[in-house]
Amino acid sequence: MATPGSIVSIDPSGTTGKVAVSGTNEKIAINDPKLPGTGLKVGDACSFVVEYDSTTGDYYADQFAVLPTGKPQTITAPYSGPDLTANLGDTITITAKGSSDPSVTCNVTINGGIVIVDGGAVLAGSVNVGGGIVEVKGMGQVKGSISINTGGSLKVVKMGNVSGTVHAGQAGRIMVGNTEGAGTINGTIDVKGGLRGLQVCPNSQIISK
Repeated sequence: MATPGSIVSIDPSGTTGKVAVSGTNEKIAINDPKLPGTGLKVGDACSFVVEYDSTTGDYYADQFAVLPTGKPQTITAPYSGPDLTANLGDTITITAKGSSDPSVTCNVTINGGIVIVDGGAVLAGSVNVGGGIVEVKGMGQVKGSISINTGGSLKVVKMGNVSGTVHAGQAGRIMVGNTEGAGTINGTIDVKGGLRGLQVCPNSQIISK
């Protein structure tokens, strides 16, 4: 499943360089012989697939394409269904800002898009990240399970909290805390397959039950 990002650099060969993952700014090496045919340039928004080289143990990005333009969407608590889907180019912000009831009850599927749980919203449903990213911040909470697959990412920062079970594998990445502030995961973490990275910054916590 593809994930969104932007081109950081392209080497003289035209087929290698660096790409930054949206949301986390993680840099991944590019190795895509078809990159020149996409017309992508440094700074362009793009989609790509994270691959694993079992010989070297390295991850790299290929299958590049121009990132489609989606429509930003804001879901304000209280909210109870229907379920939400974020495809490539989509950004869905779930917030409880200005609401006395922070509850959000639905399941979320991320197919290469970005979902942000912010503003004190409390998401009780499950989140399935098949490429793309879920960000939990601004005192937002996810109480349901989170599954991170095929290059997807979980970012928990700025007093965000995840208390549901986190299932991670297939080149998934977990970031807890960054310069935006600390985050907390206090649910069970179940890692199967290759985990691309686990970053825990000062004052952040992983309290696996």
